[in-house]
Amino acid sequence: MEDKYKPIYFFNDTDEKNKKLFGEKGTRLMEMTKQGVNVISGFIVTSTMCLLFYDNQEKLLQFLMTEIRAAIRKLEKITGKIFGDSKNPLFISVNSSPAVSIHGIIDNILNLGMNDLTVLGLIKQQYDQQTIWESYVRFVISFSNTVLGINIDTFKEIKEDKQKINHNFSNRKQDKYLILIKKMKSLIKEKYNIDFPDDPYKQLELAISAIFKSYMGKKAVEYRRQYRITKEIADGTAIIVCEMVFDTIGKDN
Repeated sequence: MEDKYKPIYFFNDTDEKNKKLFGEKGTRLMEMTKQGVNVISGFIVTSTMCLLFYDNQEKLLQFLMTEIRAAIRKLEKITGKIFGDSKNPLFISVNSSPAVSIHGIIDNILNLGMNDLTVLGLIKQQYDQQTIWESYVRFVISFSNTVLGINIDTFKEIKEDKQKINHNFSNRKQDKYLILIKKMKSLIKEKYNIDFPDDPYKQLELAISAIFKSYMGKKAVEYRRQYRITKEIADGTAIIVCEMVFDTIGKDN
């Protein structure tokens, strides 16, 4: 039987089925792993940590972040990649996993770990440059909106600038992308007095907090009330942290 206060489980850590603790998606990943299905590498932060987040005035417990860092190091050993590395970077996704699907909870946050250095590391591995740079721009916009709460319309002009760079892309346009991304981050600072986090662990910390907060957001609370999803059915949300795989991104020949 699971220890509800154990904060993190890898997909192969238990045979138990506990949707309240691991969430629907998390439980499914554990079942698939048990059946020998080749699933993406990752781990689950239990729903109990979400409840403790609220008990701690909507702040992540320090011991949880310590455990998450240890889990990331284990994930690095599994994948052979390093989170935040400039040569062989590990990128991750952070996904909510409530016991039942609940509208209003942040669904997923992709490509955590992207910054100026890690993106260059990915490009050095001969992935398609334009695709990677576009992914980086989308990450900054998506993270800013989903995690930092910045209005998506803030980046309307940025999107137009990106379209100009995309036209007849060449390797020499790499600097233009860097300038564009710097402009985006400066815009966030000027308009909202928020420093966009380049540190991958800070990105991860903020992403987990944002998903936990969304569980008690107005839309999620109203959805649970409307569909009579009680605490006995779902209490808090678990979170799935797993490796982002870029094999689907074309490599230069």
